Amino acid sequence: MSNDLADLIAKELAAYSDEVTEEVDKIAEQVADETVDELKETSPKRYGKYRRSWKKKKLANGSFVVFNAVASLTHILENGHLSRNGGRVAGIVHIKPAEEKKQFRTLRSVSRRLGNEAIRLCCYFWNR
Repeated sequence: MSNDLADLIAKELAAYSDEVTEEVDKIAEQVADETVDELKETSPKRYGKYRRSWKKKKLANGSFVVFNAVASLTHILENGHLSRNGGRVAGIVHIKPAEEKKQFRTLRSVSRRLGNEAIRLCCYFWNR
């Protein structure tokens, strides 16, 4: 009798775990898409290639990475650089605000779809 109950509980927990994983994957992809769109809007535009080059990529572990195909410019534009005549060019902060909004949107979406317990779990694993 107790083995049957334990098996039933294990099956239900596995099913719930699969549902949660699917929901979090959907949320991660949606937030990555929103972040790419935001970066395409807020990135500096001189000729437009840097702005158009924002993309997302799904990694093997299921998480998403947002990156720019013109990788050499991201650090220079975000933080500034030295100019030819010895002065300094100020940075145009556009990646950090998008990253902060991404973190907030992810937590908000997970909490709305999975409840407040999910927030506690996310914060626990995020801060490890």
